[in-house]
Amino acid sequence: MADAHGGRQIGSLMTLAVVAALSPLFVLPLVARVAGPTEFVGLALGQAWGTLATTVIMYGWTVTGPTQVTQSARPREVLRASLVSRLIVSLVALPLLVIVAALASPVGQTQLSILSSLAFSVQGMGLVWYFVGLGRPKYVALFDTLPRLVANVAGATLAWLTNSVIVYPLFVLLVYGAAILAAAIGFSRPKRWGRLAEVALLRSQLIIGIAALKSQWRSASVASTLTFFETVPLSILGVLGSPIINGYAPFDRVLKYGYVGVYMVSSSFQGWVASTVARQMYVRRRYAILVHIILGVVGGGAFATMAPVLVNLLLGPGFDIDLPTSLWGGVALCAMSLSAGLGLNVLASAGDDRHYFQATATGAVLIVPAVVFAAQFGTVAAVAMSVALIQLLIAGILFIHARPLLLPPVPHEKD
Repeated sequence: MADAHGGRQIGSLMTLAVVAALSPLFVLPLVARVAGPTEFVGLALGQAWGTLATTVIMYGWTVTGPTQVTQSARPREVLRASLVSRLIVSLVALPLLVIVAALASPVGQTQLSILSSLAFSVQGMGLVWYFVGLGRPKYVALFDTLPRLVANVAGATLAWLTNSVIVYPLFVLLVYGAAILAAAIGFSRPKRWGRLAEVALLRSQLIIGIAALKSQWRSASVASTLTFFETVPLSILGVLGSPIINGYAPFDRVLKYGYVGVYMVSSSFQGWVASTVARQMYVRRRYAILVHIILGVVGGGAFATMAPVLVNLLLGPGFDIDLPTSLWGGVALCAMSLSAGLGLNVLASAGDDRHYFQATATGAVLIVPAVVFAAQFGTVAAVAMSVALIQLLIAGILFIHARPLLLPPVPHEKD
């Protein structure tokens, strides 16, 4: 029987996850031309808030979920607990998301920002982390990659045909939301319905799901503070009414797709790292970190050197990134890749979410004053530099805590 976390499965999971995560990037040129620089800001702000809502609703399951599924004799129960806990969180998070998106949206773009935020928040109920834990690439393809590709390509095409950018997030919300709903029902329901035992089961899962709200709080905090750090700079510029927001929005959006691609690689390694014996786990952790270093250097270098040309070429007139901005963006992406590997594949695999949270919380606390200060210089490059420097700080803190876990375990001496 094939290893559920073997090399082929890891490669398939990684490829499918990256394609799904980057699917909005494939249609970004079309969407940007329909929206123009002004409406693009409203769309980007909605996506930023929706991404934060996704992380809040996911409640840390992407951090610890794959490991729990891999090590559990009853993975379906882990899924049910996650669904209940996430539904409870979403009842609070989604109304707040609508309010925040409406208040933070540019004048005349309230509906666009709200729909965009909802479309990108639906991922919070996704099951990719569960399929990663199971080591089942075909489920990722069927219930995530394919629906997201269809939603983004078809939605962007309809927006272009109708010359209405609001059609794009609306279509993504409906299509991808339907796929997630089908997967959640199909993989979480009991094998048989209609018996009193099943009612008791559902009741017990509700209790377990509520208990998960308590047990998952630190992992949820890790993911939320990390996403807050990565999404809040654009919102701060909007609140400040900074004139550089139109220049920062395309840089921010393209950089985020780089972040998402890295996270998908990190998530793909989680089940593999956790599925070996403890004394050999450090070997897999080292391998995962090596992959992240290479990914950071290659991805960061590509962003630093190619972003000024590609952004203008892909998005069209009015969208520009200068070389200093792209250089700092490359540094940020490289540092973030190392942080993701250290956090998800080393600390999270060892159950050390406390130190992971300390690092991400430090970044979340510092990013607001850093961006406010950098915005006073009136350049996008200054804000990009502030983001990159804090990313480097987070990577340094994580390395300090993760270093002992990358070393071979000290053998016990015999008496």
